[in-house]
Amino acid sequence: MIESKEIANPKLENLKKVISKVLLEEFTAQGHTMTGAVVKDIEYQKEYKGKSLILTGKMYPYGMIVQVGVTSDKIPYDPTRRTGAGTSKYIQALIQYAKQRMGARSEQSAKSIAFAIARTHKKDGMPTKGSYKFSKTGKRKDWIMEAMAKKEDEITEAVREVAFEAISVTFDLIITKYQRELNPESNGTHN
Repeated sequence: MIESKEIANPKLENLKKVISKVLLEEFTAQGHTMTGAVVKDIEYQKEYKGKSLILTGKMYPYGMIVQVGVTSDKIPYDPTRRTGAGTSKYIQALIQYAKQRMGARSEQSAKSIAFAIARTHKKDGMPTKGSYKFSKTGKRKDWIMEAMAKKEDEITEAVREVAFEAISVTFDLIITKYQRELNPESNGTHN
């Protein structure tokens, strides 16, 4: 079995960069990005199970909300009450969005925009019908699957590099092991 320290980190780092790059490209093309933090802050973790290397990425929950969308009945807003600006995390996030994306300068303006968005979300769900105009691809969901499908060759090549490195390390370890067995005086050095 190959231990984690035996796989060259540059190849694995390159794979992470490739995945992040293709994800950010699609996220941006679908019109979602403001800061890019959803993709830039993905935490990658590697794990070995048997002979398999598993690379897992964890991202902000918002990334998955954008991936699958939200039906209107799941929007945490009741338009009949129009309250919650001070306590609702959903409304607070929309207020921040109004400031960052739409340049709302005053708190009152940001709240007005936030509640207007909340009413539209409650009617259409997420993504809203009007939000498609911000997409260069015509899509507003499934950004992860779209990225993987569109850039499958690029991702596959990066995976191959990691796999080749793992195979090379395994062969090197096998050669070193047999050199030690056949020539104990060489101490595993190559002649």
